[in-house]
Amino acid sequence: MDHLIIFIIIAVVIVIILSICQLVVSFKIIHRLKMQKNTETGGSRNENDLSRQYLKEEVITAVFLKMFTIRNAVHKQTTNLHVKSIENTPTTIGISDDLLQKAFSKNNVEQINLYFHTYNNYRQKYWVNKHHKLRTVFPGDIAQKSGDVGKMMVASEQLVKQLDKMLTEIQKEEKMTNTPISYT
Repeated sequence: MDHLIIFIIIAVVIVIILSICQLVVSFKIIHRLKMQKNTETGGSRNENDLSRQYLKEEVITAVFLKMFTIRNAVHKQTTNLHVKSIENTPTTIGISDDLLQKAFSKNNVEQINLYFHTYNNYRQKYWVNKHHKLRTVFPGDIAQKSGDVGKMMVASEQLVKQLDKMLTEIQKEEKMTNTPISYT
């Protein structure tokens, strides 16, 4: 029982840390947008380019942070029920399409949207009840992976593989298309 309490405390701390990171990244994006507007009205070309590059990096970081939060929450479901993890996952990208298209290639924007769509389908199918609330009770045996809990765990295993594949493809293309910043 003590191990369970410690595990729950650790999980809550991790969720809080991830939430704080998402908040910090969001504030940085807003700050970069304001900087970009200021430099567009009176800054030099290098300042504008640098500001755009910073904004792009912040958007990329925010999107990947949300995607990895989803992936980790789904992965936790492969061994046990972690309702709080699912509850604390983002269900939307939270960044405008215009900003996404400035930060990512067209193909990656489609992949990112597919990633969130795929996760939301899983969440709806296995986690949301008829009252539109997250389920907290799943009939079945976790050890035997039977019943509803077993179906959810197997679906989670399959989804993690799918999410990993999408993340790998997005990161691979991002490395090929993203040029490093020049501070000169």
